[in-house]
Amino acid sequence: MEPVKKLALSVGRLTIFFAVAGAIAGFISGLMTSADIKLNIVAPLIALILFYASYKLAAHEKIKNKFLMTPVEESREGKKVSVAMTGFWPHFIMWLIFWVLIYTLLVVK
Repeated sequence: MEPVKKLALSVGRLTIFFAVAGAIAGFISGLMTSADIKLNIVAPLIALILFYASYKLAAHEKIKNKFLMTPVEESREGKKVSVAMTGFWPHFIMWLIFWVLIYTLLVVK
């Protein structure tokens, strides 16, 4: 008898989803900070806004079913994944890395 497969949220895909959103937020923050207007205060706000947007996108049924769910065996089904806690650290780390990288590249030129 073949085990029953059920869709579950993939932690790996969720991490990559939030890391990409963090990289985009870092890129935007780096561009804004290195500009002549010096929007240093707005950069963390951009990160929070994009984190919230990616959190809401991850909760959307179409996106969740198409990109973030993977079939798992019913016996291997683990604990419930907290989307906010799983996605916060990858988002924050990638935002910080890309913010510093883009800012440094644009200031050194």
